[in-house]
Amino acid sequence: MTTNKISNANVTTNAPATGAPRKVKTEAKVNVREGMRTADVKANGSAAQKLVADAFQEASWDDKKNGIKYHGTYDKEGAEAMNSYTFALYGNELRAYNNETGCNVKIKASSQDELKKSAYLVRESEDFKGGNIVYNLNTKTATYDGVSGNRVDISDMDSGKLKNCNIKNSSLETIDATYFTGKLNIKNTKDVGMIWDSATRISVNADPNKKPTLNIDSASKVEIKEYE
Repeated sequence: MTTNKISNANVTTNAPATGAPRKVKTEAKVNVREGMRTADVKANGSAAQKLVADAFQEASWDDKKNGIKYHGTYDKEGAEAMNSYTFALYGNELRAYNNETGCNVKIKASSQDELKKSAYLVRESEDFKGGNIVYNLNTKTATYDGVSGNRVDISDMDSGKLKNCNIKNSSLETIDATYFTGKLNIKNTKDVGMIWDSATRISVNADPNKKPTLNIDSASKVEIKEYE
């Protein structure tokens, strides 16, 4: 499988066994600025930008209502994060290529409304370097292939509806599966270092009824930590 890098000019997907890769021209996109309103992106951005606009907005904790307050505008961090991506929309499939980290993110859903609700997954993936991440909401499966990063958090992903998580060929410090009860498949994954490799730390629930089903191959190096 090749990396599906999205450029501003075209989108190159995996080609079939015969024939050339399919190229699709992308729409013009809005350059997001600090202080810009999400409403401006929804009015003038590409179809994909409109869909992910809310995921990158400024948010803060509101003590009065004991919940998150969404500001409807972009702070500097959110604007820079959104601009780092090139987005493309194919029906009910969103693709995002991070031009700074080289990581591809793909979200598959049953509707664009579901894609919009799950666009936060792109924002949460902004620190991963390289590789491909696929969230298939139809099969409730997440796959991380060839990524490098500090932490994968699958505990609360998709409001606890995630059933399967595949992590392979990756370099990760930690995997938070404390509240994940599905199947966690680990292949050829460890914390790769400059001189030697360390174990990827996987946190799971100490309650046997709340633990994930772990499948770890011999090429991986992991350390399991239990938490109450």
